[in-house]
Amino acid sequence: MKITFIGFGHFGRAVASLLEHKEDIEIRAWDTAATGHSCQIEDVEEAVKGAELVIFGVPSAFFADCLKGIKGIPESAVLVSGTKGIDAKSGKLPFEMLEEAFPKNQVAVLSGPMLADELEKGIQTCGTVAARDRKTFAVVLGAFENTSLKLCFSKDILGVALAGVLKNVYTLAFGLSDGLKMGANFKSCVVVQAIREMQTIIQVIGGEAGTMMTHAGIGDLLATGYSDASRNYQYGFSVGAEEKLESRETVEGIGNIDTVLSKLPDKNSFPLMIAIEDIFMKNAEAKERLLEAFKIC
Repeated sequence: MKITFIGFGHFGRAVASLLEHKEDIEIRAWDTAATGHSCQIEDVEEAVKGAELVIFGVPSAFFADCLKGIKGIPESAVLVSGTKGIDAKSGKLPFEMLEEAFPKNQVAVLSGPMLADELEKGIQTCGTVAARDRKTFAVVLGAFENTSLKLCFSKDILGVALAGVLKNVYTLAFGLSDGLKMGANFKSCVVVQAIREMQTIIQVIGGEAGTMMTHAGIGDLLATGYSDASRNYQYGFSVGAEEKLESRETVEGIGNIDTVLSKLPDKNSFPLMIAIEDIFMKNAEAKERLLEAFKIC
């Protein structure tokens, strides 16, 4: 099987590391930045030539522009989005942009607790592949067979994609709570409220509530929200601890706060989400505003 990675940053390279040992797989990769990896090809059209599976790991802020420059993907190839975000201009999720740009290809979403550092170490985990049919899922499943990534099927492609976006936003609050030294008890309250709100938001926008109780939902949320390897967690922690802040550009959660809220008919039903907006977008006093979100449990 020929597999091409579009976007070969840390996540893309980590996923590729699961497949490199398989004799029946040929890996190619394309990225705007040189990675020094032997499988990277400079010309994107050459990189996708003959591909049976194309995995996208481009940051959401650059996803739309990236698609404009891609030609030559075989119509028989399955396209997999590993990108978690919403396009700020169109309000579309990555899988929706793939379906629009490549209408003859089957599209899937890959999500779950898949921290890049742990994938590279071969530590076992589970993920969710959401697709419109099991035939598409089977292609992705076959590629990762006999690897440390075990995959489950979901037909809720919208809900799985939304869960990936939302967990980045709510992880900001997890890191914030730790940075403020609010303790384990309070952080557990943040977790519960995040799960409640995520589940409702997924339903309101058109996904299935049950998706929250999958690897792509609560699994991804907990892995990211309890890991200091997560940029979203690190950024939230730094705000709480009043440390020097890194660039916001690569913090997916920051870039999606306003976009998520714009999709909600009644944002007042989501007190933690609004608190996150006030703290990270409007510079509200962090501890006071976070506590205010829990006046009613």
